[in-house]
Amino acid sequence: MISKKIISAFLIFSLSINVFSQTDKNWQNKIDSIIQIKEPVNFNGVVLINKNGKTVYSKTFGFSDIQNKTLLKMNHQFEIMSNTKQITSVLILKEVEKGKIDLQTPIKKYLPELKQTWADSVTVHQLLNHTHGIINLDKPLIFKPGTDFKYGNLSNTLLGKIVENVSGKSYKYLAAKLFKRLKMNDTFCYSKTDKKILFLVI
Repeated sequence: MISKKIISAFLIFSLSINVFSQTDKNWQNKIDSIIQIKEPVNFNGVVLINKNGKTVYSKTFGFSDIQNKTLLKMNHQFEIMSNTKQITSVLILKEVEKGKIDLQTPIKKYLPELKQTWADSVTVHQLLNHTHGIINLDKPLIFKPGTDFKYGNLSNTLLGKIVENVSGKSYKYLAAKLFKRLKMNDTFCYSKTDKKILFLVI
């Protein structure tokens, strides 16, 4: 497990290398020189480039634990942070396909435990596209749902709970099932009770 001190910087580039007019060696050198630029800050992470399904460039830069100067390796795992929202959205849409969720229905239907009046007006779709106006469960909306945009994490938490309520399964179970189907064999989900980070990916 990587230390919590890690700077999570995981870059995956899936590119057609045909865009480079130089030889492979030339563009590899150019990538090296760009990554090694030290201003404004040193890059810390992994760069991976695929061409036609084959890895043609893969290098690590920096540390998995900066304080202890532990060098980063290709098989180290990274927290994907807000990319988790995309996983949650997919799980929501899978329940939509099954007819268990209507995107235009107020979230009160799927989260009956919510006592806030805005639960009767904010829709699932508005949670997905951050046009809901919720900034805190205990505060009024900052704008009428659907009239403005404000990015945040709370909507993702509510969407995850909706997925669990309508499916009768835990978020962790559903995410693991999705990863297996997609052959994402090195991606997995932790619960907060494990005191570990939520999503990891190699």
